[in-house]
Amino acid sequence: MGAYRGRADKGDPLYVQSNASLTEIDAQVLRFLKRPVPPALPARFVIDTGSRRSCASPALLSRLGCPSAGTIRIQAVTGPIKASLFRVRLEFPVGSLGPVPALAVAALEMPPKLAGDFQGVIGRDVLSQWEFFYSGFSGRLTIHDKPSIWSWLLG
Repeated sequence: MGAYRGRADKGDPLYVQSNASLTEIDAQVLRFLKRPVPPALPARFVIDTGSRRSCASPALLSRLGCPSAGTIRIQAVTGPIKASLFRVRLEFPVGSLGPVPALAVAALEMPPKLAGDFQGVIGRDVLSQWEFFYSGFSGRLTIHDKPSIWSWLLG
């Protein structure tokens, strides 16, 4: 079971540092077409327990060259909106948290206050696969991959 440990000072958003890239299938398609595969990009994702779906900034998705996976209706703070859907792979270079191999993210701009420092939001679609603990006293965030039945059977 992998783990990620981070810190958040009082008033700062909780986030995870990641490397965002194309999914393996999308990268294989580019290799088959003899086209270059864009490198993974460092990205910081805010943890938002109120968001049902994860999202990423259109700029990040464009730099990765992610192909569109359709559109989706999102309930935003301002009301329902349509957003383009993309698939990305997230890896976590700090700690041993397992990757998210194919995450469907909505392309949404970050709020102006967060846009300079963060490239996306981790919502409950990912959080449901993790166990996490935040200690406000120490400002420490700890995330663990949820153990599966296979981890118990295989040791």
